[in-house]
Amino acid sequence: MDTPLPRHGRRGIFIGIVCDCICDCNGCCIFIILEVEFCRIKKRFVYPFTALLGQEKMKKALLLNAVNPRLGGVLIRGEKGTAKSTAVRSMAALLPEIPVIAGCSYQCDPFQPRKLCINCRAAYNGETPPLIWRRVQVIDLPVSATEDRVVGSLDFEYAVKHGGRRFEPGLLARANRGILYVDEVNLLDDHLVDLLLDAAALGVNLIGEGGDLL
Repeated sequence: MDTPLPRHGRRGIFIGIVCDCICDCNGCCIFIILEVEFCRIKKRFVYPFTALLGQEKMKKALLLNAVNPRLGGVLIRGEKGTAKSTAVRSMAALLPEIPVIAGCSYQCDPFQPRKLCINCRAAYNGETPPLIWRRVQVIDLPVSATEDRVVGSLDFEYAVKHGGRRFEPGLLARANRGILYVDEVNLLDDHLVDLLLDAAALGVNLIGEGGDLL
């Protein structure tokens, strides 16, 4: 049951709507806070991973994939309120910060020059790229997403205005070196599921138009 919490004063804390619950109370107790606003600054509260009770197999599978991403992901099946999404987001909060090249759409690792994207190779050919440290991102893939939104496509606006070709990255690019979370994966189109499985198995997302790679 969604229960709004009160606002305390002008400079107080506003706690948003309760989402999931991990016990057997049918959602009547407050366990997970959706959003917190303090002094007009919004911050998502993440339920601690170590506070999750039970679900040992799920937690072990998530931790194994965090240690070795080559496992290809985890399929979690369960009823509503069994802490599926909560476990994913809380596990991501445990991961250490990663170095990424500043401004890169693919979150390239500056310490692995052989795995840089085409843009980073062209911009920092032989030079040391600027880097930043940030938390591992959890990218949500909505069930209504199209193929272009997932894998990326040509930037048609750029092509019309400038007469050139430029690739617009999709959700897979944003999820690179992070976590791609698909809720209700059974409602996702079959061809999108195949694309995700291929990307997870090969570790590479190839985009082509008319037989040519972009």
